[in-house]
Amino acid sequence: MDECRVTIANTGASFSCGRGETILDAALRQGVMLPHNCRGGACGQCKADVVQGAVEHGWVMSFAITDEEKEEGRCLVCVSKPLGDAVTVSMHNPVPGADAQPIAPMATRALVVSSVPLTPQIREITLALDPGCGFRFHAGMHVELGEEAGDGGRPYSIATVPGADGAPPLGLLTVQVTLQPGGRTSPWLHENARVGAELTLRGPYGTFGCDPAVAGTDGLLLLAGGSGLAPLLSVAGDLLANGFAAPLELGLSVRTAADLFGVGELERLARAHANFRYWAALTRQEGDPPAAYCRAARVPDLLRERAAELSGRRVLVAGPPGFVEACRGALAALGVPADRVTAESYDNRAAHLRAAD
Repeated sequence: MDECRVTIANTGASFSCGRGETILDAALRQGVMLPHNCRGGACGQCKADVVQGAVEHGWVMSFAITDEEKEEGRCLVCVSKPLGDAVTVSMHNPVPGADAQPIAPMATRALVVSSVPLTPQIREITLALDPGCGFRFHAGMHVELGEEAGDGGRPYSIATVPGADGAPPLGLLTVQVTLQPGGRTSPWLHENARVGAELTLRGPYGTFGCDPAVAGTDGLLLLAGGSGLAPLLSVAGDLLANGFAAPLELGLSVRTAADLFGVGELERLARAHANFRYWAALTRQEGDPPAAYCRAARVPDLLRERAAELSGRRVLVAGPPGFVEACRGALAALGVPADRVTAESYDNRAAHLRAAD
C-alpha cells in the first residue's frame, strides 16, 4: 500500500497519510487540526504516544523529545512518518474539537502593499492575498515567507485579526519581521519585500493562542518580547472582537523607548474595551520612561511585584527564547502552574529549520 490510515485517539479523527508524508502534514492537508508549532522537531508541541503501529521518527532536537521517550513509544507527529498500514497516536496537548473551524495550509502568491520600519530592527509587511484563494486562519497562527532568499523560508506570526469567517479582512495580512544578525531570510525580506514585490506564502500553521472558554473569569495575561507582539495583537483583538469580558492584559518588553512599536493599536483596544490594559517594560532605558504606561524594568521583575494577581490567570508568552524562558521561570517561581502557561519562542523555530537543512 502507498498510504497508511492514521487515527487520532483523542478525537477518533482518521485520515490517510502517504508513505513519505509526515503525520502532521497529512492531517493539516485534510483539515484535521493537531497541536503544533515549529513543524520541524524542535518545540515538542505535537508530542504524542504511538498507541498502535510504528513510525519513522525523522530528525528531532533532543530537548523536544529524547531517545528514551522514543523508545517508550512517543513521537513528534510533525516529523514522524507512519510505518505499516495503520497507526494510532494519542496527542499530549489538547486537540481542537470537531466543532473547530478546519484550517488547511496552502501555498499562494502574496503582493506586498506596505513595508514600513517600526523600529530599526522590526519591519511591518502587509500582504494582499487573492480574495478567492480560500486562505483562513486562527488568531496566533503563523505563515512561512522568504523562500525566495534561498533558505527555505521562515515562520512569521500573523498580526492581523481574522474576520468572522477566518479570512484576513479585505484579503490583507500583516507580519512583523525582526532583522536577525547573520541570518539570510530576515535581511532579504527587509531589503526586498517592498511595495510591489510578490512573495510565496505558505500556511497558516501553529496552534498558539487561547480558547476563550479556557481562559475563564480570572482573565488572561499576554507577554510579548519584541516582535512576539504580532501573534498577541491578533489574539487580543480576536478575543475582544468576540466579546471576551474577563480581564485581558498585555505587557510588551523592548530595550528602550526608541524600540516601542504597536502602541497605537494597543491604545485603540484599551479605549474600546474597558477590560483591556497594556504596559511596556523598557529593559535598557536610561533616564525616565517617556510615558505612564512604561516602566524601566524587566518583565520577570514586574511579575514578581504582582504575584497576588497571577494566581488564577492563564498566560501566553511570545518572543525570543531568552525572554520566554525568563518569563516561564518567573511564573513558575510565583506558583503559576505550567499548564496555565502557553509559549512560543521565535529564534528556536528558525534555528531548528536551519539545522535540519
